[in-house]
Amino acid sequence: MRSVMIGIFSWVVAAGAAELEVQVRLQDYANVPAVWLTKAKWVAAGILENAGVRLLWIHCSPNFAGPDALCDVPAGPIDLHVRVLSKKMARLVDTSSNSMGYAMLAGRFPSIASVFYHRAVDLEAGRFGARGEILGGILAHEIGHLLLAEHRHSRTGILQAEWGDEDLRMIAVGRLWFTPVQAARLVSRARERVRAQQSLEKFQKQSLLRAGRELPGELGRKRLN
Repeated sequence: MRSVMIGIFSWVVAAGAAELEVQVRLQDYANVPAVWLTKAKWVAAGILENAGVRLLWIHCSPNFAGPDALCDVPAGPIDLHVRVLSKKMARLVDTSSNSMGYAMLAGRFPSIASVFYHRAVDLEAGRFGARGEILGGILAHEIGHLLLAEHRHSRTGILQAEWGDEDLRMIAVGRLWFTPVQAARLVSRARERVRAQQSLEKFQKQSLLRAGRELPGELGRKRLN
């Protein structure tokens, strides 16, 4: 595997400092062991938190005991749908054999992405990182594409098109981030989503209030007829 040396970024956002939150509705179709999936979510959340965006994980897997009630709530601008696919499922997707996942970019706020669990297992074989950390890096990579709403890759950091041995080492120790420019844009785009979500909820609330005020009149007219 091609090795690309990158510097260690010194900028780190303190835990809990991210004020913008997006929700990730996670569907695990690869039956990832809980210990690895938990680690992957922790790693991905740390990478996005470092950039200034907080992730709220919502478990919507078909095989998950007691899916989160939020899975049934209509999705809004702050909701992302991320699927962890098995090797068999990944083979049905039109991607290269080295692909680790893909994001579907459509509309103002793209929301659907998939990651390939078997690629984390394959990369773990190089002994530069455990599959949990690697899967977390892949999750962060694809979530980054969704939030930035673009397929563009960078020459350094988590959004590289390919990770070399040194990059995997950096992921293993929690030091592979978004670049400062990407982080600023992630925050800006996440803020757009949050504002759109707030506007949507305000509109829905006003609609319900209007419906509530009109309902008695409608019932009264029906009784008079």
